[in-house]
Amino acid sequence: MTSSDDNLKRAIDYAVARIGVFQSSPLKSSAHLNSLIYKMIAFDGTEYAEDILPQLLLRSRNSKVIFRALKYLAANLIAEHNPLPRELEMWLVNVLRHQIEEPNYGRTGPNKSILEQSFLLGLVNALRSITGLPMWIRETQKQNSSVLELLALASSDFKKTNGSSPIPITPKAMEKRFIQARQLVLGQKDFKSPKKNEFPQEDA
Repeated sequence: MTSSDDNLKRAIDYAVARIGVFQSSPLKSSAHLNSLIYKMIAFDGTEYAEDILPQLLLRSRNSKVIFRALKYLAANLIAEHNPLPRELEMWLVNVLRHQIEEPNYGRTGPNKSILEQSFLLGLVNALRSITGLPMWIRETQKQNSSVLELLALASSDFKKTNGSSPIPITPKAMEKRFIQARQLVLGQKDFKSPKKNEFPQEDA
């Protein structure tokens, strides 16, 4: 087995373990959503991960659930003497100055869907950072060499052992769920997978 194969196996094992923790965690819990959002942004700023925090901050303008989760996350980081990401720090300052107000509409607590979608976004960001693989299936010609394929494989392995998985087990279904997660959690209503000719071309 090559070192590349070893890295992929470690990534799959990591994903399977994370799926197991999520599967056993209580749903519809604000504290659980706070933890998931922390994991969503944990890899922000690394080479291959997306910066999700700025998108969550934007989403908080019209989502009570995201607004409150970010506020509690900031409070927990301060209480534990951990540094706040700069964007979150400035957002909190503006909240305390009442320059940013909590949305006056929308649900006040997370539901199962937003928890599952938040978990998926965080896990995708983590695997992308850990492996350096392309995000989308059509970005590569090799099997199991994109993040969404790898995550579907991990989910399938988890289902074989545990009977069910909270996230899809096929690459196509995983890609569809990832798009839905971006639309629901981050409010990116027009988000969709890029066309093949929109990806950077590899050197021949």
